[in-house]
Amino acid sequence: MKQSMSELQFELEQIIEWFGSADTDIDEAAAKYKRGMELIALLQERLKVTENTVTKLKLSFDKKT
Repeated sequence: MKQSMSELQFELEQIIEWFGSADTDIDEAAAKYKRGMELIALLQERLKVTENTVTKLKLSFDKKT
């Protein structure tokens, strides 16, 4: 199931908080870092799609006015 942007952001925030804790295992840190980078890429991709959609809507609206 596709996660919403809010869910992706929440998961990323959890990873960031985990890195702030005193108990960090190097193997777990590597896995969490990788997942964090995946989440950032997904969020950037979704944001770009949303920006493109807004731009198209604005152009469409501007043509009608």
